[in-house]
Amino acid sequence: MSKSISAALLGLGTVGYGVRRLLEENRGINIEIKKILVRQPEKHGDIDPGLLTTDLDGIISDPGIELVIEAMGAGAFGYAAIRRSLVSGKSVITADKEIVARHLPELSTLAEARDARFYFEAAAGGAVPVIRNLLAIRKYDRVESVAGIVNGTANYILTQMFRRDIDFASALAAAREAGFAEADPEDDVSGIDSARKIAILAALAYDVFVPSEHIYRYGIANITKEDIAFIKSIGRVVKLIAFARRRGETIEIGVEPTLVHGDGVFAGVEDEDNAIFIEGKASGNLGFSGKGAGRYPTAAAVLSDCLAYREGVKSFVFREDDGISFASPERGQYYLRVADPAAIPNFLISMRRGNHIITGEIDWRILARLADNVAFCGKIMNI
Repeated sequence: MSKSISAALLGLGTVGYGVRRLLEENRGINIEIKKILVRQPEKHGDIDPGLLTTDLDGIISDPGIELVIEAMGAGAFGYAAIRRSLVSGKSVITADKEIVARHLPELSTLAEARDARFYFEAAAGGAVPVIRNLLAIRKYDRVESVAGIVNGTANYILTQMFRRDIDFASALAAAREAGFAEADPEDDVSGIDSARKIAILAALAYDVFVPSEHIYRYGIANITKEDIAFIKSIGRVVKLIAFARRRGETIEIGVEPTLVHGDGVFAGVEDEDNAIFIEGKASGNLGFSGKGAGRYPTAAAVLSDCLAYREGVKSFVFREDDGISFASPERGQYYLRVADPAAIPNFLISMRRGNHIITGEIDWRILARLADNVAFCGKIMNI
């Protein structure tokens, strides 16, 4: 048997616990957790006290630890721990999409400079193996678009509203009860989390770094039973979809509720599942789906990175393409629920039913000017 790899696990919360359990159950990966960084060791009485530590410095300075698995959650401490680990020459695995979306160019080039590796498969789609497959596709094909349902919480909420005819608040409560929503779900329902993930995928697909806070997004917090009933009546289903599409030398990128065909591929992606489609110029649409939320789906993606490290797989290094720029979506057909239908110019309207309106193909800037009158909107797409 090959030599065991000594690793440190930073954090023993939802993901960290899952990673530890899966490593114990998959000993063939042959990665041994030598130290576990926690804030309060006394809360983990079921774990050998010799494994637990509050001392990050001790982990960084330990020459016997070659791999650091970061599972603490977002924040300055997590970023600093990753950066210090890489500076010391240790390779790093993280599931933290906020850190990756904000610092990918810096951390990936730092890893290369220190002859280390930086992996983040779990940061874009839970258990869905999209990152490694996207990088493989890029080796032989030109990526035209990446689009998908990348937030399990939002998808669970929308699924419950459609399936059970309940309002947003009740669906959110169901998501919390099922363990798929945080106490503060703002990042999930506003599209912030999805924006971070599509920023990561766009960097991998197009060599363009787009700060997630600059990405156009529209969330689902304002959706009502009234919206759902209308959307059902026209044979559609609404999903929160993140996308990055090539338009010449520009990448159109955003996150928005999207009305998809009721019998389309996205309509069948339900509950906490994610689904991501990569369109290649030669290969066409390639789809990847699976669990997008939960302890063990995320931990499974981390384990795939452990295996990649074990097998010597090179990690991604960001190199910006100066010829590529990014932009918000420019045109589209939209569903609107408005406060005052009479205030919508007739030339914009393709269909009207009460305060529910379907527009023709319109410029996004026109839609922006109507924002004060729009209670909820979603793009209509033939997918």
